Amino acid sequence: MTLDSGAHAFATLDAGTVSDTTPPATLRAGSVDPSLLASTPDANTTDPFIQEEAAKLDYDPQTIFDFLHTQVGYNSYTGSVRGARGTLGRARATRSTSPAWAWR
Repeated sequence: MTLDSGAHAFATLDAGTVSDTTPPATLRAGSVDPSLLASTPDANTTDPFIQEEAAKLDYDPQTIFDFLHTQVGYNSYTGSVRGARGTLGRARATRSTSPAWAWR
């Protein structure tokens, strides 16, 4: 499954232009190493708020992915800005105060 169309970056460095591209992000078939799914302070899988949200999506991985992809979105950065709870809380607040087209 292809997730995006790849990234294209353009900038100026020392008065010259630079650019780079990446291929599209894709999901690969197969299983995930369980250690990569371990609970962390920023992604606390035992947090009641996170559990409630997962239960609403029947704990189905594809449904959870689709929800995150269409309702929450993705921003790439190093580290954690809000953690899982903060990200879902912000997405919920944005959806409730913005027109539907603004969060799709």
